[in-house]
Amino acid sequence: MGKPIRVVVAGGPICGKTSMLERLIYNNYDPDKKMFPTQEDIYLGQIDVRNRMENLHIHDTSGEEWIKTASPPRHLCYYGEGFLLLYDITSEDSFNQIKKIKKEIEKELSKNSPTLPMCVAAMKCDMEEKRAVDVRVAESWAMTEKVKHFNVSVMNRGELAEPLSYLASRLAVQSQKGSFLSRRPVVEEEI
Repeated sequence: MGKPIRVVVAGGPICGKTSMLERLIYNNYDPDKKMFPTQEDIYLGQIDVRNRMENLHIHDTSGEEWIKTASPPRHLCYYGEGFLLLYDITSEDSFNQIKKIKKEIEKELSKNSPTLPMCVAAMKCDMEEKRAVDVRVAESWAMTEKVKHFNVSVMNRGELAEPLSYLASRLAVQSQKGSFLSRRPVVEEEI
């Protein structure tokens, strides 16, 4: 294990960011529990990447902070080494919000650094009958934007690890010499 990998989880309000992390890290999810808006939280976890445990610092952000302000929270753009964008499949607004968030992150980062690994997760995939975002539209957008797209549900804990595992595998690049981990942006591959 080397230096912790810093991942920022972003999305609009009430798309399932906190529920995903609570379920994944603590196996704590109660659909009847009233959730309150998150200001900012940091979760610590570990994930297996190529038979090596990696530490994760996962920054859970406020959906309000990304959507209701004129510009994204700059400190989060520079804090993250990778970004997980979440949207709720039952809300077209939620999907449109991650499009805006992605553009804002890229605009902010283009000033000083290369593109960092990013992926998108469609939340609440167990609620297919209430789907408002066409899966083909979402996957086509993800392909155009060159980001990996995942379909997940808090009801299936195993699925929740996939996006974070993907980001961690892109960020935990072992250097040629010694046991040090090198954190460098990975050139986007065809998805």
